[in-house]
Amino acid sequence: MSDESRHLLVIMPHTGECWSCAATVAKHVQRGGRATMVAMCSAAWKADSDYWTEHMDNCTRGAEILGCAFEVMDFAASGAWEPDWAAISAVAELLRRLRPDIAVTMPAESMYEQPHRDHANCHQVVYYARDAAARVLPGIAGEPFFVNDVYFLGDGTPGDIFIDVSGVEDIVRQSHETMAYHRLLEGVHGALPAPGGSLKLGVNYQRRAGPEGTVQAYRSCYYCEKTLDAFPE
Repeated sequence: MSDESRHLLVIMPHTGECWSCAATVAKHVQRGGRATMVAMCSAAWKADSDYWTEHMDNCTRGAEILGCAFEVMDFAASGAWEPDWAAISAVAELLRRLRPDIAVTMPAESMYEQPHRDHANCHQVVYYARDAAARVLPGIAGEPFFVNDVYFLGDGTPGDIFIDVSGVEDIVRQSHETMAYHRLLEGVHGALPAPGGSLKLGVNYQRRAGPEGTVQAYRSCYYCEKTLDAFPE
């Protein structure tokens, strides 16, 4: 399948985790693919309508800079929802509607020192929704569809897959600035450092050093259930 016809879906619990994949999304689009980022949860501060509207506007503009679409589902944040059939069927319908070739989501184990329930719920729901979307089941709208490749954010352990995301630094930086994610600009969550700044190695992000420690390539890290060669290099 050519890059031009491959649709990459990044589905995460929150917008912050979506933008942790910004470099991979930008690289995929640069190579001619399509991409959509979906945040499953609204935020605890959604009641502050002015701030929520501003955040959604920033998400839309940030996604446009990356060259991808952006959507937000309406799961409550801060663990105030369950990975039940209602959640699974909602994501299954999303998969049927978007029909992605590749999906990237949260890993089963927490990537942070303090586990977040939304992260664990997201992993479980997407994992089971992939199967539900492919089956003929009552209560799920849309034509059955199976997502061929599902990947999870990695931490650089043996067997993880690294994607070279060099060449999209300026695009990613501009998108992060639009999102006002200043911590991301410091290298957290797989972002790129500000010009002249230091690179803090964190989960889902590594650099390949050349002579005298110069950065040769920026890499984002993922893993999958089985070894696949389909993820665009």
